[in-house]
Amino acid sequence: MADSKVTAAASAGVPTAQYDLTNSVAPFMDLHFMFPLIDFLSSNEMYDDKQLQAAKLELLKPTKMADFAIEVHQALHGASKVPAELEKKRHAIIDEVNAAKGQCKPFLTLVDDQDKIIALQNDGLLTAAYLEQHHAVRFLAVAPYPHFPSFSSSLLVQITVDVLEGLYTYAKLQYECGNYQDCLTYLTYYGVLVPNASEKYLNALWGKLAAEILVFRWEDAVADIARINEAIDASVRSPLEQLQQRTWLLHWALFVYAWHEDGRDGIVDFMLQSRCLEAIQTNAPWLMRYLAAGVILHKKRRYLIKELLRIIHVDDKAYRDPIIEFLECLYVHFDFELAQAKLLECKHVLASDFFLAEKNMHAFMEHARLLTFEIYCRIHHTIDISLLADKLAMNEKGDAEKWIVDLIRNARLEAKIDSQKDVIVMDTRYDSVYRQVITKTKDLAARTTTMIAQFDRLGKRQQQQRAQF
Repeated sequence: MADSKVTAAASAGVPTAQYDLTNSVAPFMDLHFMFPLIDFLSSNEMYDDKQLQAAKLELLKPTKMADFAIEVHQALHGASKVPAELEKKRHAIIDEVNAAKGQCKPFLTLVDDQDKIIALQNDGLLTAAYLEQHHAVRFLAVAPYPHFPSFSSSLLVQITVDVLEGLYTYAKLQYECGNYQDCLTYLTYYGVLVPNASEKYLNALWGKLAAEILVFRWEDAVADIARINEAIDASVRSPLEQLQQRTWLLHWALFVYAWHEDGRDGIVDFMLQSRCLEAIQTNAPWLMRYLAAGVILHKKRRYLIKELLRIIHVDDKAYRDPIIEFLECLYVHFDFELAQAKLLECKHVLASDFFLAEKNMHAFMEHARLLTFEIYCRIHHTIDISLLADKLAMNEKGDAEKWIVDLIRNARLEAKIDSQKDVIVMDTRYDSVYRQVITKTKDLAARTTTMIAQFDRLGKRQQQQRAQF
């Protein structure tokens, strides 16, 4: 009985601190993102729980989540009495929030009246473009709207630039207090009303993305990742600042793509962008784990694996991981025994990773087996089914045969199963030289276009820097 439990645990993968990347990703995460990461480590018993709770309490100090801090403090120290400094901090936070609320009260009054908000949106008045047209970007239309007589112009007069800045401050406070949905609501309005070129607009967009992550709004978060990425490209910041911002964005994107419906493909497409890849190679080589896992799970993995192996070869000693080593064993060394051992390690890697454990374990193992099967079949003419089933860690011969038949069909391999001899016979065919040339050069035009665009952006940035001097 005990042996069966151990076997089951091994087959499922055991979380272990050896493969934990929390310390690596933490410097690029928002403080509020760290709490679910710590909860994951705690629930999987990867570290001493008291140390994790102490770390959580320390991380709570810069935030304004006083009630949460009190709860963690009491759980950690077993005391029912609230510490005086935490009680004092709670009252100070309440006063600060009330003051910020008073500063933006006219706008909150407008937001509470959903009929007026809907009417403004329907008439196209709740946009930065309309406000710019009426010369009221900074003062939010001090004149009445002739096209919308039912809206109170007297209320608009009260919504000045100070009120709008108060809204930004109030939204930020809501986030710091852990009221992420309220923060998201206010930052959404703020983002509509300020010019896109404003520095605060980009800050608000980062805040909005953080709130969307914490309330699980994955579709909106994907859209905001694209907006922030474009804003970073278009900014006049130094290349080093852009590199840093893109590194932060890549780490935040892990939350989004881990749970978005199309996240398995999305994270690969995002990370393989040349500028994102540059950020990974320079600042965060550990993100190669997620790129490698994403490629294995990607619908077009056959075409992406060669590109991934090229990237790995360039930075061959920057970061090593069982997932990366599994691919190298298959595609570089053709060492199936070592690949099988690395695949077993991959189970533990996935079980130890917050972003890979929940949704990807089963799919990853299935896709990894498929890759093993495809490569094995392409370099052998006759394959013993029992031997192959053993290499794929499948015990039941009947299930293995059915699984192999499905794989042959899905992988479009030219093969036949000889049930009497219990073997698979491969019909090995090689592409003509003409076909190989077409395959290698089919994306040459796209790469050339991307390279030209990069040179154009570099030239514009250099011109802007010269103009500043």
